[in-house]
Amino acid sequence: MIAESLLLAMAPVQTSALSEISAADLNTLCSFEGGPAGPFGDAVIEAKPIAENEYSTMTWALDPPIGPLKRFERWAQPYGTIVNTLRYEGDTSHSFDADTLAAHLRTIAEPAGWTKFEHEDPLIEKAAGHRLFKDVTVNGEETRLWLLADGGSETTSLYCQREDLMGMPLIKRWERYAKYRREPEAREASD
Repeated sequence: MIAESLLLAMAPVQTSALSEISAADLNTLCSFEGGPAGPFGDAVIEAKPIAENEYSTMTWALDPPIGPLKRFERWAQPYGTIVNTLRYEGDTSHSFDADTLAAHLRTIAEPAGWTKFEHEDPLIEKAAGHRLFKDVTVNGEETRLWLLADGGSETTSLYCQREDLMGMPLIKRWERYAKYRREPEAREASD
């Protein structure tokens, strides 16, 4: 009874933290240049990593936090130096997980110019997860930005990816995933 009352008392605070992520924040967190996590491309940032880094990827404090998002990471292709993914994360709770973040993003995405990714192939849609996209022009070339809500038992994340820096369009990866799921022999042949 006490624990239930405590959870109910905490819920509005945590829910309001998620509502602090606005439509304008989506375009700040994820633009063709990058976001508070730094720029895309071959770039170094000045901020020092969090000293008590528990993860294999260097992690920095997001200052100031945006709603429940408190930290960020910068990812490049394996063994590469071109940053193509910005990951913003916060601590998973009963009111902040991948599903609640994805639901919140869907309510604010359209005014910010983002579209929910949908596909007629359910395996491709499953591989894409909770993704939104926006087509942008970079140096006269069309590319696509992707937002993904993801999470686990400890952290919930918002990923921002710039497709022209990914090496392969994400839809091609998801098509490959769907093919391997339907045709196990195709996977064995590629191993």
